[in-house]
Amino acid sequence: MWQAAVGALVGYLFALWWVRRDAHREVEAVRGMYQGRLEARDQEIIELRELFDKSQRAVAAYERRVRYLESAIATSFEHAANGEADVPSVSKFPSG
Repeated sequence: MWQAAVGALVGYLFALWWVRRDAHREVEAVRGMYQGRLEARDQEIIELRELFDKSQRAVAAYERRVRYLESAIATSFEHAANGEADVPSVSKFPSG
């Protein structure tokens, strides 16, 4: 009788070990899948930040050009209003 009880206990412990091992494998598989997704998402975030920084620099460069043109046009109008023949050229953009 006690051999049957020991056999049942060993069988129960083996079944617990088997289920735990399979669950651990599934957890690792899911963790690996989500880890890959997280790494891809992190890389996408880095690329989006770089694109945003690049666009911000481009916007700042355009704003500098607009301010330069506004200043050049205002100067041209002032020279024209004063009747001066030497009107500065607006064709050159500052490098930005």
